[in-house]
Amino acid sequence: MLKGTLETILLHLSKGILARYRPTVIGVTGSVGKSSTRDAIALVLRKNFLMRASTKSYNNEIGVPLTIIGARTRGRSVIGWFEVFIKAIRLLIWYSPRYPWMLVLEMGADRPGNIAYLTALAPCSVAVLTNVGTAHLENYGGDQNALFAEKIKIFESLGEQGWAIANVDDESITGYLSHLHCRSITYGFSSTADVRVLSHEPTLRFTKGIATAGVIAKIRFHGAQEEVFLDGVLGKPPLYAVMASIAVASIYDISLRDACVALREYQQPTGRMKILDGIKHTLLIDDTYNASPLAMREALSTLGGFAVDKGSRKIAVLGDMLELGGGSEEAHRAMGALCAEGGVDMIIAVGERAHGYIEGATAVGFDKKAVLWFDTSTSAHKEVQALMKEGDVLLIKGSQGMRMEYIVKEVMAEPERAGELLCRQSAEWQH
Repeated sequence: MLKGTLETILLHLSKGILARYRPTVIGVTGSVGKSSTRDAIALVLRKNFLMRASTKSYNNEIGVPLTIIGARTRGRSVIGWFEVFIKAIRLLIWYSPRYPWMLVLEMGADRPGNIAYLTALAPCSVAVLTNVGTAHLENYGGDQNALFAEKIKIFESLGEQGWAIANVDDESITGYLSHLHCRSITYGFSSTADVRVLSHEPTLRFTKGIATAGVIAKIRFHGAQEEVFLDGVLGKPPLYAVMASIAVASIYDISLRDACVALREYQQPTGRMKILDGIKHTLLIDDTYNASPLAMREALSTLGGFAVDKGSRKIAVLGDMLELGGGSEEAHRAMGALCAEGGVDMIIAVGERAHGYIEGATAVGFDKKAVLWFDTSTSAHKEVQALMKEGDVLLIKGSQGMRMEYIVKEVMAEPERAGELLCRQSAEWQH
């Protein structure tokens, strides 16, 4: 079925469903942290409301309508897509009392016009912008202002009674808040944030084959303070997701305490700083879902912060960061330098652009004997497996197109659970 025809049919069906059931729509966009923020919001809402959230990478012209319909992609199956259409038509003809009252929709901004299209399809009552960053900058002609203008459209789509949930630590977003005509709640580590993390105590250790990772955070909102413990969570990014979810929860009269209780069940999405056991009693940090300079910086900072046994190594297995435009070479070199300065013991670079990691690292004195390069993830995974030693901690990260999850599957302790633990394991990704 032609993609354009499919998109048009899904557009009209999903708009019809929204008009019939009138659910509250909460939209989430940003360069980094969309999925974790979406999941945290869903977690604090689902105990109080009948709701549905996007899954996987259902954040585009096809994925958003599928979430509204409550269906999954059918790939190239014409019969499968007709089944999706029939399900949607049934929802239009026969009213379902079980249709969600709330939809938490992740909205991607891969190209100009994406956010305008998706917010016209599914107008938001609440819009969350996690950050702007530089992801997909190549698709915007390398123009940071154009990327910002696209992402901020999620706020511009709101009416006066809408709510903008903004990450105040992103200066580009902060500067725009005064232009908003709707209500807003800010979040972040900044002292000016409405929802603020006052303190956080991470535990990052891998010793004698036992990993300890998690964080206790103290959060303040409107004069109230609560602690939340996030088990198995790495780095600061999940705390942004937590703060955004608390901001959304407050709009629907969910207290800070109740939100923090719900967030005890928070789990990292697959491929996003997910802790996995590796072969040979090693530890893997699976961050293979995607990569941008902002996310790469956070991931490398987390790897550098790990305490490991004497003689064990912190290894960065890094694939290309794609769609960065003219700043690509500089960005890769900067991340290589960060490896050298941040306590990484070995760099395994994957992809043509990944030469920049090695150049950036060695330029500031990183040992040339501690670097390896491979052209693809499939050519690298056997070698990565061979060089691993007991006690090592490996960060594995790269853009979606680099398929770095192939390496994770090769070196994880339980490859039979790949379908459950790794990203991009569905049939449409297996080829």
